[in-house]
Amino acid sequence: MNSSVSERKDKLVGVVAATIASLAFGVTPPLVKLAYAGGSNGITMTFMRGLFALPVLFVISRVKRFPLRISKKGLPVAIAVLLFGSFLTTLALYSSYAYISVGMATVLHYIFPVLVMLGGILLFHERIIPGKMIALVIGFAGVFTFFTSSGENGLTGILLAAGSGLFYAIWLLGMNYSVLRELNPTQTAFFSALTATVAAFLFGVITDKLCFALTTIAWVYTIVVSLVISVVAMPMLKLAIEKCGATTTAIICMLEPVSGVFFGWLLLGETLSIINIAGCVLILASVAMVTLLSALKKTNRE
Repeated sequence: MNSSVSERKDKLVGVVAATIASLAFGVTPPLVKLAYAGGSNGITMTFMRGLFALPVLFVISRVKRFPLRISKKGLPVAIAVLLFGSFLTTLALYSSYAYISVGMATVLHYIFPVLVMLGGILLFHERIIPGKMIALVIGFAGVFTFFTSSGENGLTGILLAAGSGLFYAIWLLGMNYSVLRELNPTQTAFFSALTATVAAFLFGVITDKLCFALTTIAWVYTIVVSLVISVVAMPMLKLAIEKCGATTTAIICMLEPVSGVFFGWLLLGETLSIINIAGCVLILASVAMVTLLSALKKTNRE
């Protein structure tokens, strides 16, 4: 009985953590785009996001006495997964904002839940129950409503945003099935920030795209984005995966396009049509289904 209560509590903690992560991820895209107006770009934002987060995460790790090391045996796979999640995902998504709207980019990024589900089934033999399949279909029905009202067709932006979804799916599966699963959320966030910082710096130097001549407000946006993502969103995402699995987390994180579209409208003046509002309702319905399934333990442990 105690085990059942504990398992149910873990599921609820995972759902709450995934919700916090998705809202944190959703509020940052408009801030990134505002930073672009002050001289920034995708590579610079990726580098700065990791750089500003490292000291904070390092202090937290020292205070809580978390060891900042990964076993040598699992290191190669961990580095590969971290490169996909913390560097390539961020670089591709942030770069897409220069070509298409925040709302459009966020929606395209959301090909990742179906890729997570397919990857789990094909590579790791995950069992997907009907309830999650129904929730996924409802969620994607909401996501695709955004395509009906978008007149944008910037191929580069579309490819970058969709590519970020593929990289993110690899990241979610990698965290669930690699040595990274053994790390706590703060450790994972630290290594993610470290990987993104080093990789973005090297890539920026090679391509000559790193830019430090930013306006004051652009620096403020950059620091806020860095701390929100690395100190709040990433640890919460890792905690969610630990508590309720990669597939459930991916579906709940469909809240991100809802908050992304809202903040895009609020901060950037991007339009929010009636059909977009209907899409948000569908996405929220899918998240509610997953939450209910998790709380009542009608899903199997992933």
